[in-house]
Amino acid sequence: MLRRPSATLRCVKLVLAWEALPGQVQIAIAYPVLTVLLFLLHLGPLSQPVGRAIFYGMFWAVPGTALLVIGTRNEAAKRRGQQPQDPDPEVSD
Repeated sequence: MLRRPSATLRCVKLVLAWEALPGQVQIAIAYPVLTVLLFLLHLGPLSQPVGRAIFYGMFWAVPGTALLVIGTRNEAAKRRGQQPQDPDPEVSD
């Protein structure tokens, strides 16, 4: 008898698949999605005019995408038991 995978197992597989993608692919997926979501946020609840909502959506999607990709890399490194990558390894204390 086949059992359907639980929602938790599907979510874990989705997270692991997302973490396995290269950073450039994550950016290519995340930026358009965040742009649309932030556009709708500025257009609806924040009541911005359409032109300004488009600009704000595109503008705020840049740091949002960066945070998403950096956070993904750090969480994946923590899960593997590694130290997150230092952006400037030549500088030491």
